[in-house]
Amino acid sequence: MSDKKTPDRQIAETITASLGEDAHSETIDQDHPTVRYCKDVNSEFIKCWIRLPNQFQRDEIRRKALASRSRAITQYHDKNSDLHAILHAAMLEFDDWDLDLLRAHIAEQSVREKAFEAMIVMSTEKKWEHFDEDKQRYDYLTEVGDTDTDEFLTLQNTVEEYMNALEDRTEEFMKPIRSEYDSYDKSALMNKMKRAIIKAGADDAFQQTYNQWQIFHGTRKQDNHKQRFFSSYGEMMDAGSELIEALDMEFSQIDALKAAELKKSLSPIPSLLSHSQ
Repeated sequence: MSDKKTPDRQIAETITASLGEDAHSETIDQDHPTVRYCKDVNSEFIKCWIRLPNQFQRDEIRRKALASRSRAITQYHDKNSDLHAILHAAMLEFDDWDLDLLRAHIAEQSVREKAFEAMIVMSTEKKWEHFDEDKQRYDYLTEVGDTDTDEFLTLQNTVEEYMNALEDRTEEFMKPIRSEYDSYDKSALMNKMKRAIIKAGADDAFQQTYNQWQIFHGTRKQDNHKQRFFSSYGEMMDAGSELIEALDMEFSQIDALKAAELKKSLSPIPSLLSHSQ
């Protein structure tokens, strides 16, 4: 077997270094390596060992989450459901808004998406190729209070310049959206708002279900990593919202570390998210 490290194994080693002694990586077998990002958890709520699900579990979890999303959409259209009542109440409130306020509100929902696209494009530009490292250094100096140095002032100027450039680039991406909404009448704006509410609710249902099943599959006994901490999904849900939220935060940390390392391994794709789409 070749000694050459796969991208997954390289990422795993970086994650392990980032999390310290509480982090581990393991493989299912040599022919089908599956890297799991994991750590020990010793909080006021629980003592356990957690890991991200493997590919087979992720596929199963995604199917459950998609089913949950589909059910939410169905409920939004069911006149007898609570979600439909919530939607109806929201639409009655929006019906009292004037056109300018509706247009601004709908456009605002696209700002985060366009800001993310702007960040992706800017990350491929030479001017900002070291911005992630500069921002990390800036945050560190801010945290330790070492702010009376030329280095900090330089980094502060860089961060401010980046944020201004990001705002300008985001607004460039928003112009055609705002222009499109300016052409909408009240009925079209209300339909757009209705679809946005349904999509947001369905997306929330997907994410909540995904997170819960990830916690169920990935939370293990500290002394036996092969044994699930919860004997059933129902037992986990009965454990209480505080515990679920605490575990969700722990999973989010290792998920974010994995995502950050995967991002570094990707090739720049400046043309994919360009304004010309």
